[in-house]
Amino acid sequence: MRRFIFLTMVGLVIVFASATAQQSTAAQGADVPSKNLIANGGFEEGKDPGGFSTEGKDSKNIAHWTITMGTVDYIGTYFPCHGGKRCIDMDGTPGPGRIQQTFSTTPDVTYHVTFAVGANREGPPNVKKLQVSAAGKSKTFSFDGTKNKGWSVYHWDFAAKSKQTTLTFTSLSQKGNNCGALLDDVSVVMVEK
Repeated sequence: MRRFIFLTMVGLVIVFASATAQQSTAAQGADVPSKNLIANGGFEEGKDPGGFSTEGKDSKNIAHWTITMGTVDYIGTYFPCHGGKRCIDMDGTPGPGRIQQTFSTTPDVTYHVTFAVGANREGPPNVKKLQVSAAGKSKTFSFDGTKNKGWSVYHWDFAAKSKQTTLTFTSLSQKGNNCGALLDDVSVVMVEK
């Protein structure tokens, strides 16, 4: 009888150990979200803009981002942002503007860009246009502020050509415009094969 109980206990231990090993292996192979390669994608880091502050080419107030054309408005409490407390109006006072960030990439690997767009409805145009560029590719996105009172999330892919890639957002408003597309929650992740 003792031998039967002992063998039963050994069998249970083996079954339990095997099940635990399988769960561990499954967990290791589970899909793990890729890391966002964009620093300060929600624009939360940087000097407090208050309601908003107009930022130009020499500005260091929006951490990790460079303004390369015109001006943008760094929004604080002036508008509700998509996530967190800060976002960018791509048409400064006045605009239009362009912002960019450079990050490490692997050549010939595809990357997925996600970003949220809203509209400064305090002036024209009703349809805000924003161009996204990286690795020699670009795409224009439109947001109709008369039809959409909130935010929309957009997606775009590009294939890296080098070890560093610059992601650029450019307002396509007319020169001197003050009310552009609002930008928030920028993310770039590697597309797993």
